[in-house]
Amino acid sequence: MKQRAIPLNLPGLVWSAGAPQPIVVSSEERTLVGFLAAEQAGGAADRLSVTVAELVTCTSVKFGFPNDEVLHGHPLFDAGLDYYQLHEVENSSWLRELRAIES
Repeated sequence: MKQRAIPLNLPGLVWSAGAPQPIVVSSEERTLVGFLAAEQAGGAADRLSVTVAELVTCTSVKFGFPNDEVLHGHPLFDAGLDYYQLHEVENSSWLRELRAIES
């Protein structure tokens, strides 16, 4: 089966498209992601809001590249990956690689 990136719409996990400045803190048991949240409708433009999310049962993280200028070159771009969104990857080749190492 082919990999597919499915956009997730989770309340409270919407980052600023301008400059979310994400930070990841990860151990073998916990992964935390902090980022500047998107401005809420009617909110003060000069007030920053930081959101921290815990990724439960996350054992491995890829972080950073590619940025939005070269996202079109990502292998999942034609499989549903889109700008400025959280995605779940079905049939992940990366997960298959990790499971093969583990076996």
